[in-house]
Amino acid sequence: MKISIIGYDLRALSLTRLFLKEGHDISIVSGFQHTTFENIVNYPIFMPNIPQYEQVKNIKKIVDIIENIKPELIICLHIESCEIGLVEVLRLRGFNTFGINAECALLETSKNFGISFAEKSGFKIPNTTFVPFEKKEEYYYINLKDKIVIKEDGLSGGKGTYIVENKHDFINTIKNIKTDFLIQEYVKGEEIAVSLLFSNGKIHLLNINFEIKRKYNGDIGENTSGMGTIARNVIDLNQQDIIKKVLKNLPENLLNIKYYGAIDLNFIINDKKEFVFLEFTCRFGDPELCSELLLINDIGKAFVDLANNNPLEISYKSSKWAVSIVARDIEKIIPISNVSANNYIVDMLNFGNYDECCVSAYGDNYFELTENIYTIFNKILPKKSHYRTDIHESIENRWQSFEEACK
Repeated sequence: MKISIIGYDLRALSLTRLFLKEGHDISIVSGFQHTTFENIVNYPIFMPNIPQYEQVKNIKKIVDIIENIKPELIICLHIESCEIGLVEVLRLRGFNTFGINAECALLETSKNFGISFAEKSGFKIPNTTFVPFEKKEEYYYINLKDKIVIKEDGLSGGKGTYIVENKHDFINTIKNIKTDFLIQEYVKGEEIAVSLLFSNGKIHLLNINFEIKRKYNGDIGENTSGMGTIARNVIDLNQQDIIKKVLKNLPENLLNIKYYGAIDLNFIINDKKEFVFLEFTCRFGDPELCSELLLINDIGKAFVDLANNNPLEISYKSSKWAVSIVARDIEKIIPISNVSANNYIVDMLNFGNYDECCVSAYGDNYFELTENIYTIFNKILPKKSHYRTDIHESIENRWQSFEEACK
């Protein structure tokens, strides 16, 4: 099948590698020029002095490229493109396109819209106050008694969430925010993500995902777009019980906004073993895609069915776990031909001023998988590289909390 991927990050490269393994013909429409796949045609969207996230909003240029390629399937991985209607335009041109419409994109691009949608879907949500940017000074003088969470109302690359514990940090944080934001109660517990595919009006549980966002071991440091993730296969779980207990009102509301595709729901499982909603991700995450798609077979067919809103039949692998770990601040890209990792998938990306590397694998023992990935990093990365070495340490407690909350 002739497939065009609109994307420029680690998830795009990982997906490309998976499609190549299935024998598909791949082209990439990206906002940068990379050399990771020397045999793949890359169509960069270059506009001088325009940030990458803005370049992917050039609908006319993207559509012109797609019209020239004439792929059988288009996969749009950019929420920035979806929110301005690229998917609708491509579908009107007659292309099978995986992605979401502009209204659906609001679930991720507007935290306020997402919280309202979650509440309407019957989810328990934290106490939340929406603060318009022009009124933020009115909140400089509130009496802060407990730890709270501040979230920028928009896309922030995983970096727009702040946990503050005192009034001084609270004021400094909101002074630096340049957009609308949410103030939410801090919910103590274990964070998990429920990864779904939604097509033909039905939910299909893809995996249970455990994301690691903070930069340093011990879960400290600033938030990043992702330091790693561990996904738990659902092949041996009673999916319908989970869907009915946690997600029973979601399908009707997704149908109302004509949603079909991938969607992640992040929850905190609190001390009462309740699912407390945090946020939506309306696409495959980065680096979550690198691991979660390793747990299913016939990926190309799944994307075609999702693009056409067809009934899904997901074929799961027998392995219980998939792991992806990201290394950052790499001095230079390492040619993929120099990497020997057996069944481990190695994706390297050159962003120009820095590089990233993601190693992914699947199996029945997540501890063994993570240890092997650390060994691979030690062999292939230069000394000036950073990755977390405790990715696996919180998983047992998080998985146990999920199982208890599902009872």
